[in-house]
Amino acid sequence: MLVIICPPDVPTVTVMEGSDVLLRCSPNPLKNLRKELFDWKMGETTDHKKDVFMYRDGDYDGNTLDGQHEQFRGRVSHFPDQLINGNASILIRNTQIEDTGLYTCIFPFLQDQRVSMRLVVEPTFRDRSGKIPGVAHKPYVSICGVLDSGVRLKCEVEGASPKPELQWLDSDGVVLPAEHPEVSQTGRLFDVTLQTTVNSTNTFYCVVKQENFHHQIKRNITVPEKLFQKTCREVDHGLFSSGVALGIFIGALIGAFLLAVGLALLVATNRMTVSFNKGRHQPAESPSALPLNGKQNGQTGP
Repeated sequence: MLVIICPPDVPTVTVMEGSDVLLRCSPNPLKNLRKELFDWKMGETTDHKKDVFMYRDGDYDGNTLDGQHEQFRGRVSHFPDQLINGNASILIRNTQIEDTGLYTCIFPFLQDQRVSMRLVVEPTFRDRSGKIPGVAHKPYVSICGVLDSGVRLKCEVEGASPKPELQWLDSDGVVLPAEHPEVSQTGRLFDVTLQTTVNSTNTFYCVVKQENFHHQIKRNITVPEKLFQKTCREVDHGLFSSGVALGIFIGALIGAFLLAVGLALLVATNRMTVSFNKGRHQPAESPSALPLNGKQNGQTGP
């Protein structure tokens, strides 16, 4: 005897990808299930059903049973403390897009009762790197220049297919105005570069999206405040020009002073040299001549 406990239209449970979902199931009438068997399967037809979770007299998948499909391993649990109340519900954690499908809860020894429902997992934008061929890898971001209008940032993605969409965002999630993206193509692979200019210190994000895959990946960069300070790389050319002019004027004054000191020293040195030379060539004063007899005037001999 087959008893199906569900409305004519199978109910649908809709969740967002990555969230947890509760699939409810109980026999009719309610019965203590600790010594019973219930089996959850996924699939539209008998030939293509996947084993989601099985409980049998205290044994269950993930514990002592090992027939669970690899898609659900480590993500499905039941409620042991509620078995006595007839609760055969399961919790699927971190739902994936491939979890979408028809689920059936079966009580083979309770008149083969079945409870069915359809699970729909709505895709969200998330990092799917390594899971799908062609998805964009994490972008490369850099500071590529300091301009009159601010600091220029560059975001680069290589080898993605289909062509990704790039955006620059600030830390509040506000989309920043950017230049037209630079795109090059090699076969089916795209390289895309997007630049923007910012005029304040902040943390900025380059976000890469591929709609077809619901793939999103991002990388951030922080622009330091010192890049916006008045330095020799200033965007304020007026201040820069004034500083240069002042430097030239001071340099000229110092040069003139040093030149004057040098000339003064040179003149002084020349004067000292002339005086010294004149002293060397002047003849010395001769002593008074003595009489031939060796006596001074006025002296008499003995």
